[in-house]
Amino acid sequence: MFALIITLWGYTKITQRKLNWPYYAIFGFLGLFTIAVVNTYLVLFIGILILYALAFRRSVSFNKVATGFLISVGLIRFIQRIYVSLFSLCVDTPFHVHQRLGTDNYVIFLDIVYSLCLIIFVPLLIKLTQNFIRQYLRTVVPAAPLFTWLINLGMLAQYPFMYAVNYRLISITPVWQLVINLTWLLALYLLMYLRYRYLVLKTMVDDQQIELNNLRLYTSHIESMYDDLRRFRHDYKNVLYSLTGALENDDIQQSKGILNRVLKPSEQEVSNKASVLGRLVNIQNLDVKSLVYSKVMKAIEAGVDFQAEIAQPFKFGSLMDQLDVDRVLSILLDNAINAAQLSKDKQVNLSLFEKSGLQYIVVGNSTKDQELDLQKLDRDVRQINLTDNHGIGLKNLRMILSRYPSVTKEETSQDYWFKQVIRIPKV
Repeated sequence: MFALIITLWGYTKITQRKLNWPYYAIFGFLGLFTIAVVNTYLVLFIGILILYALAFRRSVSFNKVATGFLISVGLIRFIQRIYVSLFSLCVDTPFHVHQRLGTDNYVIFLDIVYSLCLIIFVPLLIKLTQNFIRQYLRTVVPAAPLFTWLINLGMLAQYPFMYAVNYRLISITPVWQLVINLTWLLALYLLMYLRYRYLVLKTMVDDQQIELNNLRLYTSHIESMYDDLRRFRHDYKNVLYSLTGALENDDIQQSKGILNRVLKPSEQEVSNKASVLGRLVNIQNLDVKSLVYSKVMKAIEAGVDFQAEIAQPFKFGSLMDQLDVDRVLSILLDNAINAAQLSKDKQVNLSLFEKSGLQYIVVGNSTKDQELDLQKLDRDVRQINLTDNHGIGLKNLRMILSRYPSVTKEETSQDYWFKQVIRIPKV
């Protein structure tokens, strides 16, 4: 009973989610039925369902709830097996204590010692592992559900082994019990860590490739603009020669024709391209500048009017990882452009500015509906289908921002306009 209660407590510490005392009472009651392997599995399943459906009201995925709880179970069982193995090694001490206390008092004594071990060592083990487990839950669980459940089954496999040892179905010395338990847990954690590092590195490589592509596009546009300027200068010289001849002959109509045919189209083409770059001149992070530029060009190709307002020089601070900043901007702008395409006005605005020690990212877009149901939008993000790219983007955005508690996000919707404001403390 006590083991299941402290397992729940460990889960709340790992996931940083508070639970009221009735849940501890329910789990304590469920712990009374963990007599056999099948009973224990059933109790764990019921407990996870209670957390998923009642405690968190399905705001967290079942996979994430189950994984977090089963990892906590694995940690508790690890400490339990260490305790049993070490206690079994001290053969003389339990025998003498048993003789002195009698059977009933000896059972109570064992329960007290076991409970003290859990109270002392569970917080220490959780403190050592909680940061990694949180990263694992955020990164690996959504991206690799099959791998996640293989690890979960590895955690659950401790129960048959434990019961087999306790009921003498397997003859094994306490030393080997200790070795097997240590190897078991370390192997599972090593697999979890390797998968986590793989996904982190893969994400970094993918993000850097996107950033590189944006830089190439940005550089290509600058080169194209330079070629246009050279061509314009060449045309300008030719036009001057033509104008000179036309004016010497007092042919005003020919002069006007030359201007309309050559100068105005060339000037307009150069002016349009320069205006795109001119909007972004105050962005001092080159990767951000190239990213925003790529989104501006995407909006133009989609027939969306993109307005960028960066009135003062702006450079993102060090609070957020630069790749996370790029991902946040990319998700916000992609979703804004996609939504604006469906609207009547087809407009997207981006503002970057600093105020009162905060850096602001403000993204607005016209909408098809006069006013969006923000609560429904929030629920849809929580229950989004994995095939919905828009929903996956919003879910990834929430996951990224959850790493930075001091960063806030605000949404408003009115008069066919949806605005998202992100405030980042300047560091």
